Amino acid sequence: AMLLAPPFLAWGCNRITAIIDRDFKASSRLCAGVGFKFEGAVRMMLPGMRDGCIYGLLRQDFLGGPFAKHLPQAQAQPQRQLAHAA
Repeated sequence: AMLLAPPFLAWGCNRITAIIDRDFKASSRLCAGVGFKFEGAVRMMLPGMRDGCIYGLLRQDFLGGPFAKHLPQAQAQPQRQLAHAA
């Protein structure tokens, strides 16, 4: 689950999306176990005309979830670098 921290904490992302083959049950359980929510299914989208399941994890859910206690306090806010127009 700590592999999910950089997109939210260092890069300032608001969500992570996973699209998993419908038959890969272990991958679906893994996503659910780290806080991803099932958002829907897509038909014949994956290679081989296979169906997929879409899972999403929002920044607010990750930071408020069970893994938040393992995050350093210094990383509570995203470290964004804003580009300024010249």
